[in-house]
Amino acid sequence: MGGVLTTPIFEAFLAFERKLGLPEHSLVRLFRERMEGDEEPDFFQLERGLITEAEYYKRLAAQIKASLGIDVSFPDDPSAVRLDLWGNVRKNEEMLETVRAIAPHYKVGMLTNNVKEWTEWRDAYPVEIFDVIVDSCEVGMRKPDPEIYHLTCKQLGVEPNEAAFVDDIPANVEAAADLGLHAILFTHTAEVIDRLRPLFPKAFMSHPAAILEE
Repeated sequence: MGGVLTTPIFEAFLAFERKLGLPEHSLVRLFRERMEGDEEPDFFQLERGLITEAEYYKRLAAQIKASLGIDVSFPDDPSAVRLDLWGNVRKNEEMLETVRAIAPHYKVGMLTNNVKEWTEWRDAYPVEIFDVIVDSCEVGMRKPDPEIYHLTCKQLGVEPNEAAFVDDIPANVEAAADLGLHAILFTHTAEVIDRLRPLFPKAFMSHPAAILEE
């Protein structure tokens, strides 16, 4: 979902970094770093549903202090942090229209790394157009773990080589490609639509002219 069916996630991260007074791109790096003694980064545990959002922000503040020497104090209410982090993210309407065009002709699934407390997106996005939604925090796995791709394909009833996968994170795309999916790195909407068109010809025969002419 994030970064494909929404405006770029990394733009939201940059804005959040500026508000916290952090160096540019440091937040993404910290999301991926393990604290000493941990088997995986705290953010990965959050996405797998192993820790709460409130606990994560406590750990993140400690991580920022340890890694950058900067004192950060997050509000006690996690929703306030969530608003700062995701408040500027908007729908990518063209990609949503593309999903709507594909859905009547082919199975469509959403595979998302997400957080238990971040439920608002299900009210804001047309989840009914997806045959399957696999959410990392619900299944205890996250991209780019191979098992979560296999689970998604199984729920859709397709083999990996029968599926296309679009993501804005290179590691997720590379993992999908290794499993045989038609993996597409999201760059910008028009390019992705061009790459989807030959894979789903029935959908694009009746696709809105405005998108066909992109």
